[in-house]
Amino acid sequence: MNIKKTIFGVAFTGLIITSGIVAYSNLESTTTSIQSTSPTQWTTLKINDFEYSIDLFSNGNVLNVGTLNSDRYNTISIGEYSGFNITVNGIQLPSGSSIHLDLDLLSKDRPIEVLYTDISTGEERSLFINTLPENYEEPMVYSNNPDDGFYYFNLNEYVYKMNTEGNIVFWRLAGHGDASNGGNDFKPAIIDGQQYYTFLFGWETDESPYLEGVEYGRMQGLVLDQNYEIVDNVQFLNLNSGEKLPLENHQFTMLGKEHYLLTAYRGTYVENIPDEVPHGNVESRVVASIIQEVKNDQVIFEWDSTDYPELYGLSTAGNDFYNSESYWADYAHVNSVFIDTDNNYICSFRNLDTILKIDRTSGNILWKLGGIGDEFGLTEEQKFSKQHDVRRTADGYITIFNNGNSGDSPTEGNSSIIKLKLDESSKKVIDFQTFSVDNQFSSHMGSAQETANNHFVIGWGNRVTANALFSEIDFNTGKILFEVVSPTNSGIYPNAYKVYKSDK
Repeated sequence: MNIKKTIFGVAFTGLIITSGIVAYSNLESTTTSIQSTSPTQWTTLKINDFEYSIDLFSNGNVLNVGTLNSDRYNTISIGEYSGFNITVNGIQLPSGSSIHLDLDLLSKDRPIEVLYTDISTGEERSLFINTLPENYEEPMVYSNNPDDGFYYFNLNEYVYKMNTEGNIVFWRLAGHGDASNGGNDFKPAIIDGQQYYTFLFGWETDESPYLEGVEYGRMQGLVLDQNYEIVDNVQFLNLNSGEKLPLENHQFTMLGKEHYLLTAYRGTYVENIPDEVPHGNVESRVVASIIQEVKNDQVIFEWDSTDYPELYGLSTAGNDFYNSESYWADYAHVNSVFIDTDNNYICSFRNLDTILKIDRTSGNILWKLGGIGDEFGLTEEQKFSKQHDVRRTADGYITIFNNGNSGDSPTEGNSSIIKLKLDESSKKVIDFQTFSVDNQFSSHMGSAQETANNHFVIGWGNRVTANALFSEIDFNTGKILFEVVSPTNSGIYPNAYKVYKSDK
């Protein structure tokens, strides 16, 4: 694992020059002191941890920045300059100084005004800083008395934190323009009483080749502190074999300080496919699902799906082991992992239609729920397919976002939330509930978080049949407590990958 604690140099490559503004990619860039007393044309302006070069002789420019918030403070720093008085929303910003700027609302109608006044001529010039991303289109928000809290989600290449009034209180650039390349799995974490935020940031790297034809994104994990400042950056899994892999886009979980649960995909050649599973006479090219736990830079657990050949025969999708139609057989496709109350892992594998419990010490598979190898005797009503986002509830149930694809169809199915209580020793289902919304189908992605008894926050993922990005629903009454709906059918917001709700 490669951890960088203070820099974040992957958001941009090179310089972006727009209307007299230059955005620098290197967050450790420094400002050269300017000794002249004549008016300075260029200086630097740093907004939180993104830095820009500003032309003080230009007027009326608009600056789109990388992150802002309205529930903490924003740090604005300026480089050396001369010949001007400069204010930010009326607050003096002397040469080489920094201020903390509080914003009460982030809105397209409420930009930050930076005013430069030429001391010698009295001429005023302005720069306007957008307080929401340039491509943020206000969604339709329905709020019907939900419990107070904040919703964490991603849209396109940004992550957002929204309050129950529908206002964005924090956002940050997190990728390269689509949901597969940034912002995934944005959520809060409380570690030793301290607030942190984690998410996956999409990037391109030459360290490991991209697996063409496999639905995933190459990611790195970012950790922000309570003031939204970067405190950790996990870029790779360093495998026990010595191979280096970028994280993939499904999950990044902080378990403690410098303690993480990580997943990755690895293209590999295998010869251990059982004879009864159709495959070629030579090696098959498959995608190994990798689960790794890392603490203080040391790998303390590593699990590779290809070490368990019984899983090949359980695959219901991505199982072209002849490699005749796909270069890589993505036969398992891990998409969710958490540590259960008994200290073992519970993992979802989309292309197996199966939930596995895995021993956290030995890596042995303790049980299989769902799919061809189901050990719990699921009824037709209880079965799920192409599922996503498995969790344990406070009262001991397991919840599953059941994408519910018809076969492997990307356009047909019925998504639902499945809630199960299991007797794991006898491998029986002792209680079962299912919740669904008419005409809501998500072919892939999605999430379900129970916030109270039969209250769920649902991220609709790659929605096919409706326009809701995410909802909070009281299924006891059928009441929609909160819902965010894409403003158009144009696809400007293709999906909200996963959604979490927290009181902080």
